[in-house]
Order: sequence, then C-alpha cells, then structure tokens
Amino acid sequence: MGAAASNESDFVGDDQEERRNMNMEGEEAEEGAGRAVTGYGAITRSPNEERELLLPDNLAADRAQASEGPLPVPLKSMFLAETMGTFLLVQLGTAANAVNLYILHSSGGDHADGYGGGSSHHSGKHHLSHKSSLYLNRSMSEFNEEVASSNSSIITAVSSIPTTTALIWGGALAIAMLTSAALSGGHVNPSVSFSFALVRPAEFRLQSKLAAYWMAQVLGAALGAMVTLLLFHAAIASFEQDYHLERGFDASLMSAAAFNDYYSLHSTRLITNNIHAGCIEAFGAGVLSFALFVLTHPKIPIAGTVVPILLGLVYGMLVYSLGPLTGGSFNPARELGPRLVTWLVGGWGWRVSFQAVWPYIVGPLFGGPIGAFLADHFLLSIM
Repeated sequence: MGAAASNESDFVGDDQEERRNMNMEGEEAEEGAGRAVTGYGAITRSPNEERELLLPDNLAADRAQASEGPLPVPLKSMFLAETMGTFLLVQLGTAANAVNLYILHSSGGDHADGYGGGSSHHSGKHHLSHKSSLYLNRSMSEFNEEVASSNSSIITAVSSIPTTTALIWGGALAIAMLTSAALSGGHVNPSVSFSFALVRPAEFRLQSKLAAYWMAQVLGAALGAMVTLLLFHAAIASFEQDYHLERGFDASLMSAAAFNDYYSLHSTRLITNNIHAGCIEAFGAGVLSFALFVLTHPKIPIAGTVVPILLGLVYGMLVYSLGPLTGGSFNPARELGPRLVTWLVGGWGWRVSFQAVWPYIVGPLFGGPIGAFLADHFLLSIM
C-alpha cells in the first residue's frame, strides 16, 4: 500500500512537472512570436503593451508617435518636398502664362478675359514684324517706345494679368503647399524660409536648413519651367515666327515673358527704376508673409489644411493687383529657376534672361521678414 502510494505520488509529481514544462514552452513560444512581430526582443511587457501588439501596425505607430511627439523628418525628405512643391507652383503658373501669351493672343481671336482683339490684333502683328526687324539691337525701353503706340496687342498680351491667370497662380500655390507641408512646411519660397529663420528660429534653424531649402526651391522652379518649355516649345516658336522675334535680342523678352517677369514690359511709365520695382516686390512678399505668419500662429485657431487655401487666395489677389506693375512674383526662386532655364536651355541668352533680375531677388528677401515680424511681434503680441 505504501509502495503504491509512493508510486502514485511520483506519478502526480511527474505529471505536474510535465505541465509546468509545457506551460513554460508555450510562454516561450508566445514570447518568440511577439519578438518576430514587433522586433523588440526579449522584454517584459505590461498588459497595456500586450494590447498594443493586437493593434494594426499603423495604429500602434500613430499611438506611439502621439505619446512621444512627432518624429523628426530627415533633411532629404524636406529637400524633396520643397523641390516638388516649388515645381508644381512654377509649372502650373508658367503654363498659365504660356496659354495667355502664346496661344490666346496668337490665335487672332478674342481673349477670354477681354484682353486683345480680333482684327486689331492681326494688324498689330504685321506691324510688329516690320518694327522688330529694325529694332532688334536696340534697348528694351527704346523698343517699347517705338512699338507700343502702334502695336498695343502684344504689349497688352505681355503686360496684362487676366483674372484666370491670377487665380491659377493662387491655386498653384495652394496645391504646392498642400503637397509639401507635411514634410517641409510648404514654404516653396526663399522669402518665406528666410522669414521663418529670422522670426521663428525655434521652428526653422537658419544654419541647418536655409541653404538646403533655397537650393530645393530653385531646383524645383527650374524643373517646372523646363517642363513648360518642353510642352509649349512649338507654340513659342510659332509666336516668335509671327512677330519676327529672334532669341538673344532685347525684343525677345516678349517671348521669354511667360517664364520670367520683366517690369519694363509691364509698365515703363509707372515703374521708374529697379528700386521702385524692388519696393513693389518687397511689399507683395511682405503681405504674403504677414498673412502666413498670422494664419500659422498658435493664437489663431484655424485648421492647418485651410491655411494653403487662404494663402492661395491672398497670392492670387496680389498677382492680380500688383502683377500689371512688375509681374507679381514675390518669390526669388520663381524668378531664378526659370531664368536659368531660358538662359541655359531655351536659347534666350544671359542678357535677356537676367535683365532686371535684382528687384525680384532682393525685394522679397527684404519684404518677407518685415511682414513676418509685424505679424508675430506687433499684431499678435498684443492679443
């Protein structure tokens, strides 16, 4: 009887030990499965951490990011985002300019926004053909003085800013900001980046980001202009043939005007010199930065996705109101990128491509930070 009891006790002990071994193996298997899924390694998890493993990967990552703060974006991703955003801005905008200049005003028909005309446009075209052969080597101001009085159609085509063109530029800015804001903040403008670096240095470090942003913005603008040149090369050639314009001479500013802004083509009587044009560009950039810094300030409760749309409206209004004076750039990259393309690829040459470029570079870089400073340290500081 004692022997039997002893054997039964040994059997029960063996059975319990076997169950403990099986439980330990099961726990190790579960732990191994956890490591295979999460990649965390052998760690002790709390019940909350175990529940996190049951979440889909994207939800778990979102919850972890929300608790730890936003993950830093690599500078390479910021560079690509700024390049793509500025590409969209310049490509869509210069394409609108190209349609207005090369197609609508070369077709001989009525312009959709009331600019240009049928018979007068055609007779003007013939007159300019005669004039351009005589004045190709003369200065642009002399060319305008001789031609503008007798050929109002092409001067109007170059200098006018139709409502639809202004709206397209505004919409292009909104799309550019929406597509790049998540990674780079959607600056797409060296003036805006410079303003952030000076006025909000905690959000945008001058030393580590500014140069990369500027290079990305100029690169994106150049690529956008390149695509427009490829798409409209036949229309440009037809326009130049109709008006007997030869690239490289001063008169060819008219065919390059879809890519570059030349205040001499917009209003030679109202814009007196480079300083005057630069002040207009500075004012436009200042208004744009002022609106941006107000809309993105923590004291202003507005959804982030609404900011690009409102900025696009502001930009479109600025292009419409100030565009007839200088062209309405307010963006150094929007000028430098296309001018590099017309110089190096388009065949217009350095002289034509970079004529009167300084107001469009210095003006916005000066006016943008002033508008940002007024927004953050004057208007919003008293709220």
